[in-house]
Amino acid sequence: MTGDYAASEKFLCTMIGARLSDHVHQQLPDGSVLSVAFMHTGLRHHSVAYVEGPIGGTSKLHHVEVTANRIADVGTSYERLQAAGIRMGITLGQHPNDMDMSFYAQSPSNFLFELGYTGIRIEDEDAWSPRVYDRISLWGHTF
Repeated sequence: MTGDYAASEKFLCTMIGARLSDHVHQQLPDGSVLSVAFMHTGLRHHSVAYVEGPIGGTSKLHHVEVTANRIADVGTSYERLQAAGIRMGITLGQHPNDMDMSFYAQSPSNFLFELGYTGIRIEDEDAWSPRVYDRISLWGHTF
């Protein structure tokens, strides 16, 4: 999470050579806006993202993601966590910007653990144009 959205992008670009993948600016039910910037350092759509807006919680780290090898791994893990009584932070869904299908489980350390599959890759940096999206999920991802 950041208190200075523009400075965070400048820092990541300057210090680690990250490039902008895209932005999401989603209006929330209370009228506030959740702004997320996605940055990449390699072929994966994003290596890091930062948020300005009300996402709750006490941790500055919102989540980390591990990418599964198969969509079935995401589904069976989702079922196993539910059966074990592990609290879901965000249910199964799909993001519009990277097309990642994922869910988020609550970790004991008060941040979320995302397990996902299919995230797009930026194969040709020169042909990539960052986009702006108006929502964080195509479907699912209920808090």
